[in-house]
Amino acid sequence: MRPGTKRLRKKLRRKTKRALKGGNQKYVICMPIGGMMDILCKITTFSEYCKKHNRILVIDTRHHKSIAKDSIFNYIIFNDPVIYTGNIDELYASLKGRSFYPAECGINLGSEPTPPCSKDAIHLDRVYDEDVILGNPSGGCAQPTFELLSKCKLTPLVKDVYFKRRAQLPESYISVHIRNTDYKSNVNGFIAQHSKLLEDNPVFLASNNKDTINSMKSKFGKIQSFSNIKNTSTAGSQHEIARTVEESREMTIDLLVDLLLLASGKEIYIGTSNSNYSQVAQKLQQAPHVLHSLLN
Repeated sequence: MRPGTKRLRKKLRRKTKRALKGGNQKYVICMPIGGMMDILCKITTFSEYCKKHNRILVIDTRHHKSIAKDSIFNYIIFNDPVIYTGNIDELYASLKGRSFYPAECGINLGSEPTPPCSKDAIHLDRVYDEDVILGNPSGGCAQPTFELLSKCKLTPLVKDVYFKRRAQLPESYISVHIRNTDYKSNVNGFIAQHSKLLEDNPVFLASNNKDTINSMKSKFGKIQSFSNIKNTSTAGSQHEIARTVEESREMTIDLLVDLLLLASGKEIYIGTSNSNYSQVAQKLQQAPHVLHSLLN
C-alpha cells in the first residue's frame, strides 16, 4: 500500500473512532446486491440516512456474488467519517445483544450466507429505535453514484491497472460502451449510425457481452478492449455469474478500470441510455477534475 493511501486510511479510522466514542452508537449495516453502480448508489443513499439520524454506516460486500469474499475497501477509499473503516468482524462481535431491525438479522450476523433480510426491509423515510438496522438494497442511480465517486479515491490495486492499460491506448481516442445483456442494445443499429466514426478513429470499447466485443472487433480494426468478459445469456448480467475469489477480483478491477478508460476518451458513445454504468461514465467524462481526483 502506498504512503498516501495509508495516511488517508489512518485519518479516516481516527474520524470513525471519534464518531464511535460512547457506548450507545447506532449503526446501519448495508449489504448491497446488484452491480457496482447499484452498490455505490446505495452506499450514497444509506450514508445520507446515517448523517441525518446520527448513525455509522457499515458496508459489508463480502457475501456479494461478484465481489465474492472480498471487501469493497480493497478497491475504493471512501473519504467520509460516517463510513466505518475498522474490522467488521470485531464490530459484529461487539454488537451481540443489541437490538436489530429486522430482528432476525442479529441472529447470524457475520456468518455465511448473508442473514435472511428482505432487500426492502429498511424504509429510509422512517426513524428506527433499534440499535442496528440491516438492509440488502438493490437498484442503481447515476447522479448519486457520481457524487459519491467525486469524494472517493481509488486504491493502487485499481489505479495501477488503469495506468497500464491507458498507456496501451493512444493519447486521443473515442470511447464506446455497449451494454447488451440485461439491458439490450441495438448493436447493428449502433454500428450503422457510427460506422464512419468507428472506421476513422482509435476506439476503446467496454461491453458486458463477449459476442458484442468480438463482433465489433471483427468489423473495425482500431478497436481495443481489455476486460475478461465471460459468456452470458443476453438476459443475464456479468455480476450474476458464479466466480472464484480471484475471478471476482479481476472482474471488479476490470469494471472500474473500464469506467475510467471510458471517461478518459475525448468523446463517449453509448448503446443504451438505460444503463447507469453508461451514465456515470458520461458524467465522469464531462468532469475531468473528478476523474483526476479519483486517480490522484
